[in-house]
Amino acid sequence: MTIGLFVLAVGTFLGGIWANESWGQYWACDPKKTWALISIIIYI
Repeated sequence: MTIGLFVLAVGTFLGGIWANESWGQYWACDPKKTWALISIIIYI
């Protein structure tokens, strides 16, 4: 479970960096990114 949480957190962080490079903003009201963050909060 800990490894999965770590991988989810790293993937969400790297996805934010990629989104900034692609669209010019780290975080938008995108359901996929929002639910990834909610999943991290729940698992913590």
